Amino acid sequence: MKQLTFDIKDLFEKQSELDAFILGNHHLTRKETNKKRLIAVTVEFGEFLNEIRAFKFWSKKPSSPKDVILEEYVDALHFFLSIGLGIPDHPTIYKITKEKHDRIYSSLKMYSLISELNKKLDTKTYTKAFSYFLSLSLEYNFSLKEIKNAYMSKLQVNYNRQNNNY
Repeated sequence: MKQLTFDIKDLFEKQSELDAFILGNHHLTRKETNKKRLIAVTVEFGEFLNEIRAFKFWSKKPSSPKDVILEEYVDALHFFLSIGLGIPDHPTIYKITKEKHDRIYSSLKMYSLISELNKKLDTKTYTKAFSYFLSLSLEYNFSLKEIKNAYMSKLQVNYNRQNNNY
């Protein structure tokens, strides 16, 4: 079984800076936006699944190209990181393993784990959900380098949007 270690301290730091910028820009607090972050990660994960198309039994259209799928994965990653920043003792290093499940099972499990976060937003629940999310990167053959590069590209897009009254 393939296992990797993801050290994403740098991504948490970048997300912290972006979150502070957004909250300041919109005169909000983290507490005011906690539940909205959970909705956002749910929606963004759905957009990721929409590009994969594995659930679309009625369609013969193939999955989107890898770069499109990666971009949607990174959109969800932004919100997972943002949620984690609200948990003081969140880990920054994750050991992930490729699961031996089909994409439908993995997708439903991810939604279930996000739902658990809504019920109990603590370190244990967050780590379990975020670890599983990160493990999906192995299923879709995203390297840590690809994820970080895509994250940094989207980070710039997000700053540009904030600076342009998005």
